[in-house]
Amino acid sequence: MRKHASEGEALLPSTNCHGNDTTVNLLGEAAIPCLTLILGANLLRGLNGSEVSLSVIIGILAVRNIVMPLLGIYFVKAAHRSGIVTSDSLYRFVLMLQYAVPPATAVGTISEILQLGQSESSVIMIWTYAVASISLTLWSTLFMRLLA
Repeated sequence: MRKHASEGEALLPSTNCHGNDTTVNLLGEAAIPCLTLILGANLLRGLNGSEVSLSVIIGILAVRNIVMPLLGIYFVKAAHRSGIVTSDSLYRFVLMLQYAVPPATAVGTISEILQLGQSESSVIMIWTYAVASISLTLWSTLFMRLLA
């Protein structure tokens, strides 16, 4: 006869998964500090200088911090009008916010793995993260006003 799980019991196989659970938890807890160290090392390399011209950096910053959030507003509003996105304000805020945040550390990791453009990507990342501290605050305020 088969036993039914009572309230509070987990529906797990009969094998012991405690070892797997502990391993996954340890890896997950170490992921954020490791990513922070990788990001810091990439940004430190960018402080040493690079051959990226000032006009290229300004162009990337303008697209990343002005054009992308404006496109995010447009896309989320269009998706809301067409019925693809629900009227939940928090959900739409998060969708818009994704267009305003700085690039992921994956860009720096890819340049490290391929051994191409490491100093260039470091310079661009350090400037995008520096400007994002101001622009993200402004865009978040605007997004909240639009969704209120």
